Amino acid sequence: MLNLIKLELKRMNLTSVALSFVFINLAILGILMLLGLEPEAAQEFLASGQDIRMLIELLVVAAFVIYASVLLSNTIIEEFKNKTISVLFMYPISRKKLLLAKLIIISMLTFFSSSSRS
Repeated sequence: MLNLIKLELKRMNLTSVALSFVFINLAILGILMLLGLEPEAAQEFLASGQDIRMLIELLVVAAFVIYASVLLSNTIIEEFKNKTISVLFMYPISRKKLLLAKLIIISMLTFFSSSSRS
């Protein structure tokens, strides 16, 4: 299973994934900066530091859950589009292990990138 994960990591374009994570973090920062434009509105529902932290965590979790699902679906769709999934299915490895390896990679990428934020 570990060898399968290593092979999948080699095939993945990690620079575009890292760039996407940077853009997601910049978008979250932009949303938080927009709250500072109207201080009266922000004062109403962001009264304490804990409220602000809860808002940041909510934005991070929502953004990275959505991105993880998009990333997972794109990797599966690309396999079928490039017809490389049929080659993978010819290997003496169960299909569940192949899909589980993809799921583990994306889960780990999402976990480490979102946990570094909060």
